[in-house]
Amino acid sequence: MSILALKFDSINEIVEIELDSTVNAEFFKNSLLGFNRPADQLFYKKSAEQVLNDFLNKAHQAKQLFNFEWDLTNLTQDNFNLWHRDIETFDLSKYPPWSQKKGDFFIALHTALHASEETLVKNNNSSVTREMIQIKWFANSLPWPEMPKFKSMLDITAGDIVTDYPHVGKTPWLSYYHNDLTNLKQSCRLPDACPPGFLIWLTNHIDTDTETKKKLQLKREQQLTNWYQQNVNQLETLFTQDQMLAYDGEYCTGRIKNIEQLQLLQTFDLTSVSIV
Repeated sequence: MSILALKFDSINEIVEIELDSTVNAEFFKNSLLGFNRPADQLFYKKSAEQVLNDFLNKAHQAKQLFNFEWDLTNLTQDNFNLWHRDIETFDLSKYPPWSQKKGDFFIALHTALHASEETLVKNNNSSVTREMIQIKWFANSLPWPEMPKFKSMLDITAGDIVTDYPHVGKTPWLSYYHNDLTNLKQSCRLPDACPPGFLIWLTNHIDTDTETKKKLQLKREQQLTNWYQQNVNQLETLFTQDQMLAYDGEYCTGRIKNIEQLQLLQTFDLTSVSIV
């Protein structure tokens, strides 16, 4: 078992992650060490007002930079689906001159879009409890050396290190959940690569008994299976039904060594983090 050590700007303690003893976990660690710079983005849940203001500000900037004509007075799921599609099909080369600042802004816009969608459309704004911290570097994902072993989101517990989603687009579950069926060949992907980032989960995802979890997981699998069959004409060239089910869930590569540090990560204002 190896260690990935993190230094947050406002926490005196080093936060250590105990990585699993797997080929993939070592590959994940070496990929992150190769960046040799602080994370490009550190994100966690804020109040609904903060989330909305951040998204609106970035959307207005996108209109000036990239001519995005988004109706920001109508924050519906259908519009969020359309805006995701604009981002997935966007060609930055058509807006010269290219700069790293433009590229970084575009990724930040995508993150703000997801945050607003989660907070506003799903009314997930009753609490600003920090459930997770997302840490990422702006770089390409790499193929995993071995097939990852995913586990149900229902089984995620406080302290788990969950690999980020590695692509632009959505997982099959999110495509189903958002009823986002337009051009699935463009937008829907399996989480089949090693991403340049991860999430630190700060709370238990669901507090229920094992039998209930099994029933919920079986229901989810049935929903995905039905969705696949209904959209098989778009999906069969991307992945099989069995592949979809095998890649559904979250891929955990380790855990926070000192669980007591989760309270620090939940309460302190954090703006930057480096691997040390």
